[in-house]
This record gives sequence, structure tokens and C-alpha cells, in this order.
Amino acid sequence: MRIAWLTDTHLNFVDEGRRRRFVGRLAAQAPDAVLVSGDIADGWTVVPALELLAARLACPTYFVLGNHDFYGRGVAAVRSDVRAAVRRAGGERLVYLSDAGVARLGPNLAVVGHDGWADGRDGDYAGSAFRTNDFVHIQDFQVFGDGFGAKEQRLRLMQHLAEEAAAHFAHVLPVAAGAHAHVIAVTHVPPFAAASVYRGRPSGPDALPFYSSRRVGEAILAAMEGHPACHVTVLAGHTHAACRATAAPNVEVRTAAAAYGRPRVAGLFTADDRGLR
Repeated sequence: MRIAWLTDTHLNFVDEGRRRRFVGRLAAQAPDAVLVSGDIADGWTVVPALELLAARLACPTYFVLGNHDFYGRGVAAVRSDVRAAVRRAGGERLVYLSDAGVARLGPNLAVVGHDGWADGRDGDYAGSAFRTNDFVHIQDFQVFGDGFGAKEQRLRLMQHLAEEAAAHFAHVLPVAAGAHAHVIAVTHVPPFAAASVYRGRPSGPDALPFYSSRRVGEAILAAMEGHPACHVTVLAGHTHAACRATAAPNVEVRTAAAAYGRPRVAGLFTADDRGLR
């Protein structure tokens, strides 16, 4: 089985012709499944981008959303439109993993996933001078303004979104791991600090609160501790940097390089009885 991985394509940064050529190149690889770990486009263009994938690919696309996929709008509105697009596609061409359970890719391989969110628990959120564009471009964060207490309110929202993802993984991962030798877990923000690289270097205390999701990592480790014979490969994005890290003997996380205006296939894997290669 051939599996293509996309992350941080940011298709809103290229014109329609380049979007179509990119998807055409992806289709020419003849994958049996496409996995997307978020930041597909922005809040106004993510649905057309997903519909393009559904129309041009001869295989299902399993995806989660990233923070940029909500830019210009709010989280609930974008998710609602994405769910409608999934329904229009018949629920087979497009699979929104945040709403799905365990998707079986083969006799020994399954995929699960959730959007995820940076949760501010790693690094020094309180003392960080880092400025994330999420607070400017996502409506849910805009409502807090810049007044007294805004930073704490934003942190609570970040942690609420991360907790939602952690609960999803805590529910689906044990089911997947109990029935398959290998599981792919797709999320946007790296769930372990060791996999968070910012501008080519390990994320420092300023950036790390916005580039890792400790609660999702904790949920993954807790789920996999009870299934030592199963191996999980976490595919994440967000950092625009390539990294591979081992979080436990049976838990590996990968991120991939990316650049605005230059969409690329992050990885092509072969899945067989020996796992993901």
C-alpha cells in the first residue's frame, strides 16, 4: 500500500493553476491513501482545496485541520463547512479524522487523528514575548482583545482545544491499537516537545508554548502504554521543519519541512506487514 503524506501545503498562497498542478503531481504518484496533517489553506479556501483533492484523486483523503485553516473565520464555522463538504463527497473520498473513529487502511494498519492545538504547557507561556498570528486572524481569539487578562483567556481557549484532541485520542487509540499492529496518528501540532523545531532549531521557551501540545502527547503515551505490541507513528505539521523523535519504544513522531507558496508532498510511505516504511 502506498500512502502519501501532505502537511502545511497552504494552498491559499498559490493560484488555482498551481493548486491544480500540485494535485495533479500528487495523483500521478498513484497513492492508495492520502493523509493530511493540517494547514491545507485558510478559513475561506480550505473547502475548495479539499474538494479539489476529492475530485482529482482516485483514493480517499484522511485529513485534520491546522490553525491556518481557521484564519479569517472561527473554529466552529470552518468545521461546519468542512463537515458539509465531507457529506457532499459521500463520506468516502474525504474523511475528517476529528469526526471519525478508527479508519482501517489494511489488515494490520489503521489511521486515527484530530486537529489538535498548541496548549502552552511546554516552555514559558507566561513570560513569552512570542506573537502568534492565531490571536490576530482567528475570530475565537480576537474576541479577547488585548486588555487585562487576555493572555490568560487565550491560554484557556488553547488548552480547551488541546483537551478536546487529547480526549479523542484517548478514546480511539486504544481501539485501534488493540486490533492492529501499526497505527498512524495524524494531528497538526507536534504532541511532544522533542519534535518541536522552530526555524531549524529546537523550540525555545518563547516559541514552545505555541509549537507543542503536551496534553495530546500525554494521551497518546497513556493509550500506547497498554498496547506495547502495537507501534504508532504520529504525523504532525505546524513547525515547517523536518524532525523525527522517539517518545516511547512504540511511539514515533514525524514532522516535515514546508514553505509558504511551495506546496510539496511531505512523504511517500509503503505500508506492509512490517509497518510503515
